Amino acid sequence: TILLWVCTISMLSEAYHKTTLVQFDPHGSLDKQMEQFLEPVVFTQHGFESFFTNQYNTRRYIDDFLPCCFVHVLDFLAYARTTKEPRSFAIATCDLFHQRLKGSTWVNPYALLMLLEHLPDNIAPLCQSHNREEQYRKTLYDAILYDFGMLKQDPDAFLDKTTKALLAHDEEQQTIKQLQDKTTRFIESALDKLIWSPNEQIATWNTFTALGKQIMTLYDRGIIPDETALNHCIWSLVYRFSHFLDYGGRYLSENTLTEIRNDLKSETTAFLDYEEIETYVTDKRTYLFDALSRTYAQTLARKEGILP
Repeated sequence: TILLWVCTISMLSEAYHKTTLVQFDPHGSLDKQMEQFLEPVVFTQHGFESFFTNQYNTRRYIDDFLPCCFVHVLDFLAYARTTKEPRSFAIATCDLFHQRLKGSTWVNPYALLMLLEHLPDNIAPLCQSHNREEQYRKTLYDAILYDFGMLKQDPDAFLDKTTKALLAHDEEQQTIKQLQDKTTRFIESALDKLIWSPNEQIATWNTFTALGKQIMTLYDRGIIPDETALNHCIWSLVYRFSHFLDYGGRYLSENTLTEIRNDLKSETTAFLDYEEIETYVTDKRTYLFDALSRTYAQTLARKEGILP
């Protein structure tokens, strides 16, 4: 049986690592190894070695811990802001944990939601840049103002220096784009592995809608870079919940299915109306309605004794 975990993430103190993981296992508590996984990362040479040896490189980290707790991702992203190259460190962080997430077969929706809620504070500032035209203008203005003597004495040296300054702005833009792409790939990969427990009934739908709204927030904050990437992320979320309805919907009550249907018709799920890239593609809301209708039909058939 897959254990569902909820990781309430706070960067305010190290104590949260040992106190805020809630395990939905009625038969036991956190074992010693899982408690060790909750230890905060110490960003020293020894601390890195310890993290990779005792946590990151273990099989249980892939199978049981990372899918339900992204606290180390946030640890690394918070540390990135203290480094000389915060964007490069953040890019490496996304690559590092994306590599491990590929080995996981599931992701807890609560854990992912909490990660996405913290990304604006950790990633959005790194995705911002000055207006490129203004940067170019200021660079050229400063070059003429302060290096006019060089221009008269050695034009080639002046051009070399000014060109390098202009190219530095392009490099910044390229690094930002790389960070956006790496972050979005990580998010989409996590969305593709989401699972819900039918025991939670309407709470499954609530987390679905919360994730959808948070994806839109990440797009608005410039973390998800463009409409194509946004569309892929929303579709990943829709596909996963549709799979859940197809395979776990039989355990949802009629009341829950009715609530989902009513909410699906409301404005609270506006993220589902984001325009499709191609005109003839079935839209997200219709796709979900179809999945819900199949689940409804099976539920009624079982109620009437037509299906076991």
